[in-house]
Amino acid sequence: METLEVSKVKELVETKGTSAVTVTILKSNGTQRIINGVFKPTNDIELDESLAREGRIPIYCMTDNAWRSFKEHRVLDIA
Repeated sequence: METLEVSKVKELVETKGTSAVTVTILKSNGTQRIINGVFKPTNDIELDESLAREGRIPIYCMTDNAWRSFKEHRVLDIA
C-alpha cells in the first residue's frame, strides 16, 4: 500500500476545508482505518490543541462527534 506524499496530504487538507471527506489511514499494525469527517467544522466546535502536534492532522469525526487525528505520513487516500 502506497501512502500519499506529505505535501499532497497537506494540499488536500487545505483544499477540502469544510467539505465532508473520507480519509483512509494505514495504521502501524498494517490495517486500515477510515475516518469520515471535516478538517474545519463550520459551527462552534473548538479544536483540541493537543491533537495539532507536529506531523499530525486533526479531523472532526462525524461518526464519533469528536476530534481525532492522524499522522500525515500514513494517509492512503482523502476523498
